[in-house]
Amino acid sequence: MEYFPDDFAFANGASLAGGTTGMMVLPPVMEYLVSVYGWRRALGLMGAFSFNYVVCGALLRPRNKSSLPAQYSLVPSRSIVENASPKSGGLADGRDQDEEGNSAKFNFGQIVKYVRERFDAHILAEPLFVIISVVSTLEGMLFGMWHLYLIPQGVELGFGDSPSAFLATFGGAGSLLGRISHGFPIDRGHIKATSLFTISCLIFAASNMLDPLVVTSYIAIAAVAFVSGVAFGVIYPLMFVLMRDVTGDRHMSAYGWLFVTHGIGMLLGGALAGWIHDLTGEYQWVFVSLGVIAATMATLVTSMRLMVHCSGAN
Repeated sequence: MEYFPDDFAFANGASLAGGTTGMMVLPPVMEYLVSVYGWRRALGLMGAFSFNYVVCGALLRPRNKSSLPAQYSLVPSRSIVENASPKSGGLADGRDQDEEGNSAKFNFGQIVKYVRERFDAHILAEPLFVIISVVSTLEGMLFGMWHLYLIPQGVELGFGDSPSAFLATFGGAGSLLGRISHGFPIDRGHIKATSLFTISCLIFAASNMLDPLVVTSYIAIAAVAFVSGVAFGVIYPLMFVLMRDVTGDRHMSAYGWLFVTHGIGMLLGGALAGWIHDLTGEYQWVFVSLGVIAATMATLVTSMRLMVHCSGAN
């Protein structure tokens, strides 16, 4: 958002493509490391790989703020600064009153107001933001459930460890395609983000609901994983685009809340997937439930779009 405000959808999808590359490469690599070094040493090597985050983070440099449009600046908005200034009656005002000799009492309400403004908690009461937060929670459930049981299903169906690990590679290849390809038509105005998001959710739902019908064929399971990967490769990056469209210049705090709801969804998704598998004894019903969740997300985004259209008409 800071570096590419006019091509955000494409830049966001391209930057997130690294995760799908890892999803394609790491499962077979990890299987090889475990076979050679055992679990403990293989996990130690994975931890060493993760230290590359430190190097990548050290290479990042903030862009010159003066060249950014005001709505994309990382500097707190003027309203927040003014509310925290002496005129607002906030913390600084209390200190000034003490210096003037006036008796200032501890006001818990001022603390709460200051924290709400810093975290932009007012946004939590906006209907569109509530809907997008629910969608983000459901998307987190998809993220956790799909990645968690893609490989174990192949093992349970008897395809073997190595072919089952490559199911993640097929899913990652599809996700890579989705993440790289979806941004350009959105940035150029050829399709709305809400429309593409809804279509992708429906494709993801349909492909996962077909899972019980294709469990006897490895090729069919791999094809479903690829199609689901393409759809999810569009769904996940578009959450950031939808959040930007809903919140406008308040996107920085909104993205923080987005990760909160996404994380809650991942926790719920893993627990739900495990419960469904323990209840039914088969992974295919986990994937059917993924289809139901994706269809619910499409319905919520469609309702959000209708709300915006109705409010604009009025």
